[in-house]
Amino acid sequence: MQSEQPATGTELCWDHEDCPRDDCDGGLQQQDRFNVLCLACEGVWTYVKTSTAHLLQTADCETVATKPIAMSDGGRVSEADIESILDELKSFEGIDLTKAEPGTVERFFDAQDWLMEAIDAELDDDDLPQATHIWWNDQAEFHLYCADHYFPIANEQWTGFTEVDDPQAVTQAARDRLDSGVPCEKCHSEVLYGRRDELLEERDLA
Repeated sequence: MQSEQPATGTELCWDHEDCPRDDCDGGLQQQDRFNVLCLACEGVWTYVKTSTAHLLQTADCETVATKPIAMSDGGRVSEADIESILDELKSFEGIDLTKAEPGTVERFFDAQDWLMEAIDAELDDDDLPQATHIWWNDQAEFHLYCADHYFPIANEQWTGFTEVDDPQAVTQAARDRLDSGVPCEKCHSEVLYGRRDELLEERDLA
């Protein structure tokens, strides 16, 4: 089966964070661009990113945790932010990263992550096709797709192995998320990565 497009870099900002429930000491695992699962209590939350913050929300859109977005002007992405990140990536031209110092390699991958975050913050989800179907990898991992992306891989579901004690709770969380009106994850990724490739090609960085 073709692998799902994972969240990258700072998009996985809720991995290993503490569960927001007061009566749970478990850790969070971000399943993908939108879904966050507690490995202990099996609670499911939605990851939402605004121009200034990373939010963890319930199916009722109640924010239970917040992390700021670190951008040069306090979180709001501008063209200058993106140009600055592209300048940073341009500075690595001619450098063999397989032989570079660890700090240099870390700066390169950080810059790539910052670029993706900056592009994502610019996207308007209202301009993207809405998700209409739930695609299941296993009991713990689901993705929300439009019909065009769901039906070609509909028969490739349930190939994962993760099990949860209360699959009905996860199923309900997936339905609530779908009913809340969210963009198709694959459409979002296509626009996100397409814009990244366009910017890199403009700078001869592709």
